[in-house]
Amino acid sequence: MLQQNFAYLLERRAFLHPSDTAVVDADTGCRYSYGELVRRSCRLAHALKDRGIGRGDRICCLTKNSVEYIDLFMAAARLGAMLCPVNYRLAVVVRQGLQGTLALSGPGATAVPVAVR
Repeated sequence: MLQQNFAYLLERRAFLHPSDTAVVDADTGCRYSYGELVRRSCRLAHALKDRGIGRGDRICCLTKNSVEYIDLFMAAARLGAMLCPVNYRLAVVVRQGLQGTLALSGPGATAVPVAVR
């Protein structure tokens, strides 16, 4: 059986209508097509995989709503990883407790800053 997740659905839509607008950034007005989102999420998935992220891993994301969040969501789905979003208003609490959280997450947990354009 074919496993269908959000990354698959995005790729299917991009195959059918690659230049259709998928997302409009409310802050900047920038428009992103389905084809662009697939390319962006693929680049990010490769960057995460190169850093050791894979199936079953959890990715903690601390960000405001943005197209980069969508990229990360799709990249995680592509890798079989789970995205664990954290509200950016909790940034101070998260920074203070990050090391403890990583310790509780089990062996191999690490903070990985990723910026892919």
